[in-house]
Amino acid sequence: MAMKIPKIVWAMAHVDEAYLEEAMDRGDRSWQRWAALAACLALVIGLTAALWPKASPLPELPSLTISRSQGGSGYEGYSVMDISELTTGNPWQQVQGDTLPVYRNVLSWTAHHELSGDDPAAIKAFLLELAGRLGLTEADLEISDDRDEHDPPREWGMRAEGGNASFLVYMDRDAQVLFTPDEPLPDSIRSLDESSYEAMEQAAAWFVETYANLLDMEDPQICIEGGSYNIYAVQRYSIRIYDRGATAEESMMNYFFRYVTVALNHDDGEILLRYQDTDLSQKLGDYPIISEKEARKMLKNGNSITSTGYTLTGKEEIGRVDIVYRVGPYTVDYLPYYRFLVELPQEHFGHNNGTKTYGAYYVPAVNMAYLPDVTLWNGTFNQ
Repeated sequence: MAMKIPKIVWAMAHVDEAYLEEAMDRGDRSWQRWAALAACLALVIGLTAALWPKASPLPELPSLTISRSQGGSGYEGYSVMDISELTTGNPWQQVQGDTLPVYRNVLSWTAHHELSGDDPAAIKAFLLELAGRLGLTEADLEISDDRDEHDPPREWGMRAEGGNASFLVYMDRDAQVLFTPDEPLPDSIRSLDESSYEAMEQAAAWFVETYANLLDMEDPQICIEGGSYNIYAVQRYSIRIYDRGATAEESMMNYFFRYVTVALNHDDGEILLRYQDTDLSQKLGDYPIISEKEARKMLKNGNSITSTGYTLTGKEEIGRVDIVYRVGPYTVDYLPYYRFLVELPQEHFGHNNGTKTYGAYYVPAVNMAYLPDVTLWNGTFNQ
């Protein structure tokens, strides 16, 4: 509770000395008590101002750009019976401190979607590196530069086929490798149910043990992610593997920017790998992040990014909050966001299987001082 100071005390602190002298000449001493109190108060205020900790100035760092499009389509929503059914391996809670790194995408596009910053030589080297993990050399491959001017730049890449494998590496170092193992998949793996968390965990452990050379990781971490129900009321999970870093922050960067996903084709016995190897060479700095409380205020005020098409009223239930990086081919700056999974109204997003639908709403986690030209939007479909 704030202490109430008599107005006369404040007045005495700024009274004209001429009036004081006049009062003294008249022999009026009643003012002296208030003058003494005012002097004491002035001293206290001065000492408080001097000793009160001042807020640290924000470090001088480049301004950032919020990217609307991540290159995907549809809306990000999850259907579950309970939010606890959604699983993730995001290690963000292990990161300590009040800053997180921000990187600039080495690729850029003009308003007419003309690509710059791409490095075909580096893409070819990455392709040959992946082929080498399968025992293939350039002489074993038929390589083609898949850059059709009629396709969007996101689809540009480099393809190769050879042996029992095919490769596709995009300009943003997002790569896909499809191969048929020399040895057929074990029956115990071929019969696994992809809708079972435990079965996917078993499949991931088998892959890491059998094909560690394809990962090139010192300490691979297995993440079984998903749990959302499809329209047939069946849950689906995916396998993500990333390398544990020397620090929690490095682990988090590996989780979002350098990882491998694994999919097993039980019918054909094929294995599909997706490598994400984002170029993080253009680090802009370590940016101060806002608190979850501040982010919740922004969400309530409508300052969020979403593709759900639904504008929040403030009465919805927030099921989960985490910090993520939004990564896509058209992203300008890779910066952290608070991601709020918000329960959406059943009349618009509900299914007949009794599940709840949670939509993703993103609030920039960096201090807004670094986003002077930010334009956040709500609900434009397919953004």
